[in-house]
Amino acid sequence: MSGYTFRMLKLALILSLGAAGVVAAQVPALVEMLRFSPHETRVSAFRLDAAQAIQIEAVGADGRFALSGAPRLVSRIIGKYADDTGSTNGWRGNAWIVDASTRKVVWELQDNEADTDRDGVTDFKGTVQLPAGTYEAYYGSYSASRNGINISLKDIRNQRSRRYDDDGLSEQFLFRVIGRGQPLEDAARAVGSAFQRTAVVSLTGLKPGESRRTGFSLDRPTRVELYAIGEAQREDAFDYGWIINADTRERVWEFDYNKSSHAGGAEKNRMARSVVTLPAGRYAAVFVLDDSHDATDWNAAPPHDPAFWGMTVRVVDASDRVAVRTWKYESVPRDALVSLAGVGNDELRSEGITVTRPIDVRVLALGEGTRDGMNDYGWIVDADTHRRVWTMTYDETEHGGGASKNRFASRTVRLEPGNYFVNYKTDGSHSFESWNSGQPMDGELWGVTLVAVNAADRAAVKPYDERAEEAGVLARLTGMVDDEDARATFTVDREANVRVYAIGEGSNGDMFDYAWIENRSTRQVVWEMTYRLTSHAGGASKNRQFDGIVHLPAGSYVLRYRSDDSHSTQDWNSDEPDDARRYGVTVYQPKK
Repeated sequence: MSGYTFRMLKLALILSLGAAGVVAAQVPALVEMLRFSPHETRVSAFRLDAAQAIQIEAVGADGRFALSGAPRLVSRIIGKYADDTGSTNGWRGNAWIVDASTRKVVWELQDNEADTDRDGVTDFKGTVQLPAGTYEAYYGSYSASRNGINISLKDIRNQRSRRYDDDGLSEQFLFRVIGRGQPLEDAARAVGSAFQRTAVVSLTGLKPGESRRTGFSLDRPTRVELYAIGEAQREDAFDYGWIINADTRERVWEFDYNKSSHAGGAEKNRMARSVVTLPAGRYAAVFVLDDSHDATDWNAAPPHDPAFWGMTVRVVDASDRVAVRTWKYESVPRDALVSLAGVGNDELRSEGITVTRPIDVRVLALGEGTRDGMNDYGWIVDADTHRRVWTMTYDETEHGGGASKNRFASRTVRLEPGNYFVNYKTDGSHSFESWNSGQPMDGELWGVTLVAVNAADRAAVKPYDERAEEAGVLARLTGMVDDEDARATFTVDREANVRVYAIGEGSNGDMFDYAWIENRSTRQVVWEMTYRLTSHAGGASKNRQFDGIVHLPAGSYVLRYRSDDSHSTQDWNSDEPDDARRYGVTVYQPKK
């Protein structure tokens, strides 16, 4: 007799004996779960009106997944407990009971002594003492690894393949609870209803790839319970959240691997639960999901509390509920002075402002970087001196959620009266357009945003009027790309000193991207951007600039610019210059 046939006969005997016992005791089953698929989570709810010892029957299986392509005996001996990613998947068949009011596990098959055969199949039959209350019974049937595709002749005839196959293992799974109480037919409504009564924020039920946020205000210092369940490993978080001060963007609490514990099921299921006292103020709670392993489709064993995958914020004292108000939180503030947000791949954005009096601005920047340097980042340039007044560096950032390379900066910068350009650049991957690893918390903020520290200072900032600058331009060749050979003509009516501002590439005494001016009639070069005449333009040492006065007799001239095949506004292969938007050359008419 095969092991499978023996187990099926054993299961039939358990079912028949269990049914006979129920009839004899005249006690109906509060929970009965049978006929599982290899990839399924079920939940039932029941109420106990009085404390009692309930009877439990359960059949499950431990975490030994068969090795792909290996004989069953070899797999059994080695006992593979991991999937192809190397993370523990949890038990293939597991049952547990949760107290609906506290969300705590009161019984679990995995933690109880039971009969286990050589294939890891476990039979349990016993009792557990529970107080009166409402409970949720769960079963997680994840008896086939995600990539365990097994095609049968029947499948081939039907021209289809099954995504999950466990050779009939899940058909043996069983979960039955017997006691004096009432089954709750509408389990979806019963799940967590008592727990939610004191919730002020509920970021649960998210869809794959969704990011959800809620603002809440506390009129007085309040003790709150923070309860979050998500997906994280030691290096990265995939489904995670945090709470920030909505005014300063300071992080108040966060969910990650190191600040969480195992949430049941697969090892990557993580839970954080704590009680903190938050001062009066404005806060925002945010939770983010990636595109896999969530309540819509677990790709490994689910957590103990799958309905609360996400974040819940509750007041500890129900009387404090009146001191809490919720409001719509937006990642990018509507009253921002500058908002270069939601930036995609291979972009260079710039926006100018004029500041009429000294002010403090809060710079919010989200980008990509490692200790070796930043790949997506922002900076601010004084438009008059062409020098940076702030740059987003790795050392001033903190983890922005998701992949470790997501970096967030929030700092205050003093701006004196003058003109400024706010800039942001990205490389060719991992941006708001398309994340190639875990997305950051406030992904819409990817870029750089300026906010006035004091609301009254908003009136001191206005858009930069480039028309005033353009009125003084004789010729301009900017935004130069690779292999450029550009020209523009201009005329000087009378002998004059003109201002020439040029940025190019050069090193070791030679220029590779550079400008010059020719007399249009004679083709004689009257000025040339040589390495000796330039100074460092910020960023990489090879960024060079000339900003000076050139004397020109009256006449017609040709402004020229030539670049080689690399390092330009088309694609910087090193750090770009401070004033990257003016890469090229501009000739200004003399000031009167």
